[in-house]
Amino acid sequence: MLLTDNQLTIMEIFWRSDNALTSADILERVPKERSFQDNSVFAILNALQKKGAIEEVGAKKGSKGKFFRQFAAAITRKEYFSSGAFANTDILQLVSALIKDADFSLSDIEKLEELLREKKTEGN
Repeated sequence: MLLTDNQLTIMEIFWRSDNALTSADILERVPKERSFQDNSVFAILNALQKKGAIEEVGAKKGSKGKFFRQFAAAITRKEYFSSGAFANTDILQLVSALIKDADFSLSDIEKLEELLREKKTEGN
């Protein structure tokens, strides 16, 4: 399964959450530089559900008595990235693209540097 950029943005929200999410929850968490309309989120959720990346896990009652479907990730980040979806992808190009599109804290950067140091040590 290969996810689009928009689908991957939504999956990152699921992977960072410990709870099931509604479309409204997702809209609140979308990064500022990637704003989505309600209809876009619905379409992305439906596509992710069809691909088996998320599953419907319940419903949540809103403030006006309306019920909203709740979703949760059906696969982990590790499962997705190790699924072979990137078998024919240049790993350096993939990692570069992921890094360029992400907002990293200093702590995140330090963890990445540590991972690279460990990988470099393994190669020697």
